[in-house]
Amino acid sequence: MTLEEWSGQYRVKMTRGKSGTENLVRGRFGEIADDYGDGLLRLRLLAVPRDRDNMTKALNIRKRQAVEGKLKPLHVTEHVAESVWGFDPNDDRQSKLAIQLVHPKRRRVVVMTDERRAALTATLAAARMKRAERWAA
Repeated sequence: MTLEEWSGQYRVKMTRGKSGTENLVRGRFGEIADDYGDGLLRLRLLAVPRDRDNMTKALNIRKRQAVEGKLKPLHVTEHVAESVWGFDPNDDRQSKLAIQLVHPKRRRVVVMTDERRAALTATLAAARMKRAERWAA
């Protein structure tokens, strides 16, 4: 499963990579990146923004939760708070844990009923009429 399919399934915002960079799901405590051919998505627990130095405790707590959640350690050292973990995108439990650890923004889902669509159309038409009157004057 690709990161794009995974982000659609779990309704998280994904940033598309431009000019050769990778697709990312950015969050308050790091990012989730695409796999490198082994079928695992990368969970990077990072200080965001990168120069922030008072996140050590939060990142260490999340590192411990990743160990308890049985995520695969890819680049984890004992005395460094930042770490990289791998998780199976098809495993629902690991995916939900990764979302909880990174804390990304969620995509909104708006269910548009016929009444709501009619009300929004009427509001938009009124705004356009008012704007056209202002420009005509």
